[in-house]
Amino acid sequence: MSDYLRQLLDPQSTHEDSLFVSKVAACAILMELAASDGETAAAEVDAITRVMTTRFGIEGPAAAILRTIADNARLAGQTHEDYARFIREMWRPDDRRTVLGAIREVIWADGRLDPGEETLVWKVAAALGLPFDEVRGILAAGA
Repeated sequence: MSDYLRQLLDPQSTHEDSLFVSKVAACAILMELAASDGETAAAEVDAITRVMTTRFGIEGPAAAILRTIADNARLAGQTHEDYARFIREMWRPDDRRTVLGAIREVIWADGRLDPGEETLVWKVAAALGLPFDEVRGILAAGA
């Protein structure tokens, strides 16, 4: 699966699954954020499943399946930079803000912002080309 995703993450790819892969990429970023403090809280997993439905239109069991696919891809060696680069190439700036909103929901799902999560948020936001003032807003927003 890693080679398949690597091929699809190529910005030159015209593969018909690019919309699906962009959702996998967004979910993988969220999974990386949830794991960045050394543990993935159940509240974070629930938040990821919820945002896959509310922000990305993946409903019911498909959201959990997508989360599993994304986490397996993440664990297979793809990085948040790979995923963010793909999203930046494929999505307009307003669409990339959807990822920022999802990030906010996930990082505050367990009621606290870990320093590792904060560091990763800044890296992901830079790779996505998102304005830093918007990033500061989600970091200060709290639960």
